[in-house]
Amino acid sequence: LSAPSAVAIQGEKLIVADCLRMARAATAELRGDRTVERAMRAPVVQRRLSRSRRVFGVSIGKASPEMHAGLHQSVPPSIWAGGIVVSLVPHLRVEGAEHWSGDHPVPGKRSAVAARNVARFLEDARLTPDDLVIFCISGGTSSLIAGPPEGLSLAEMRTVYERLLLSGIDVANVNTVRRMMSALHNGGLARRASPARQLSLILTDIGRGGFEAVGSGPTFQSID
Repeated sequence: LSAPSAVAIQGEKLIVADCLRMARAATAELRGDRTVERAMRAPVVQRRLSRSRRVFGVSIGKASPEMHAGLHQSVPPSIWAGGIVVSLVPHLRVEGAEHWSGDHPVPGKRSAVAARNVARFLEDARLTPDDLVIFCISGGTSSLIAGPPEGLSLAEMRTVYERLLLSGIDVANVNTVRRMMSALHNGGLARRASPARQLSLILTDIGRGGFEAVGSGPTFQSID
């Protein structure tokens, strides 16, 4: 077999370079901030903003800092009333919002604290029907704000999470169980934001299942 020529090698390098350039461009367009900014430009969203007295942001998940950045940039300062971000990263500073970190992939004490603070944030807002709460939800939310409901301890919740993660069951089915175990999942977060109008922007990392499958559905109640 003859050795590849210099021309062939150079051609292969150009193909690889082009592929890497396209991959970087595609990844940049899928960033949480850009995705949210595009969604916020939709006419239906702009109409909701124009009819809102105050706008609050609640961003939770692995992509929450980037999603919050896109949200905060997209809401007019005159109606932005504050936000809360829950992410994996401790001691993170975000503009226009308070920040809490939770535990992942198994909930811990930080997750319980984050859940309480999200609930407190919505309660302190004294929401009205003239307000709009925009939720930015991404993967990891199941664990990051896992606050055990009455009758279930944090240790018991952790045990169930650990066994589910080791079971080999796909994420959509795992979340079917997890969303029934936390006060803020399975629509619990949306219920806390009543009577305000609500908008959910969901960045999904799950191949199947409805919106309630992402992050165990904090703003969507399962109809199962």
